[in-house]
Amino acid sequence: MCSALKKEKAEVDKKLMHIRGAGHSGKTVPELEKTIGLMKKVVERVQRENETLKKSGASSNQDKMSALEQQNDRLKTDYEKLKSAGEAELRSKLESKTKGLEKIVMENERLRKEIKR
Repeated sequence: MCSALKKEKAEVDKKLMHIRGAGHSGKTVPELEKTIGLMKKVVERVQRENETLKKSGASSNQDKMSALEQQNDRLKTDYEKLKSAGEAELRSKLESKTKGLEKIVMENERLRKEIKR
């Protein structure tokens, strides 16, 4: 009887080794299937999270880009205004200097004529 039980136990162990796959994890097929199912859920969750992050990152980058473009446009406008104002001021100064120089030249000519008399 004892030898029959030992023989039966050896056969069961042999079947379990075949099911488990000797040298592998030692888990049964249902346990492995459960583990695979859980891993699939984790992968799906991480993929959803990645997609969400990509979308939010893209929209945030778009917002930043729009803000920078608006700021760039404002700076260009300000630059053009300042440039125009500076040019106008320089033209005004040049005009007044030219008028002053013309007055001096006219005065010199008048004085030369006066000296020649």
